[in-house]
Amino acid sequence: MVKYLILIFFSFSFSFSAIAKDLVIVDIDFLIKNSKIGKKILTDINSENKKIIEKFKSEEENFKIEESKLVSKKKILSDVEFQKELSSFKNKIADYNSNKNRILNDFNIKKNNKFAKFYDDINKILITYSEKNDITTVLDKKNVLISRSDTDITKNILNIIDNK
Repeated sequence: MVKYLILIFFSFSFSFSAIAKDLVIVDIDFLIKNSKIGKKILTDINSENKKIIEKFKSEEENFKIEESKLVSKKKILSDVEFQKELSSFKNKIADYNSNKNRILNDFNIKKNNKFAKFYDDINKILITYSEKNDITTVLDKKNVLISRSDTDITKNILNIIDNK
C-alpha cells in the first residue's frame, strides 16, 4: 500500500513540474514603466495632462476674479441687473464645466487607446515568444503570489520590445 502511495505522489509531482515548466510570469507594469515605448507613452500622457490641468486652473482663476467683481457690483446694481449678470456668469460656468468634461473624456479615450495599442503589441510579442519557447501559460506578475525567479521572463520581453 505504501508503495502505491509513493508511486502516486511521484507521478503527481512530476506532472506538476512539467506544468510549471510551461508557465511563466511577466510584469506588465514594469514593461510599461521601463520600455522605451512605454516611457514615451507615459511622458506624452503626463505632459498633455499637465497642459490640460494648467488650462483649467487658469480658467478657474479667471472665474474667481469675475465672481469677486460680480459680488462687489451687487450693492451698486439693481436686483434685475445683478440677476442678469449672475445668470450670465452661471451660464459661463455651465459651459466651462461641459467643455471641461468633454476635454477630460477625450483625453481619457486617447490615453486608453494608446495603452490598448501598447498592450496589444505586448500581447503579440508574448504570443510569438510563447510559441518559440514552448510556453503554454503566461501570467501577469501582479496576479502571482509566489514564483521562482527563473519563471520571470519580463527582462527578455523588455529587450524584445526595446529592439523592435
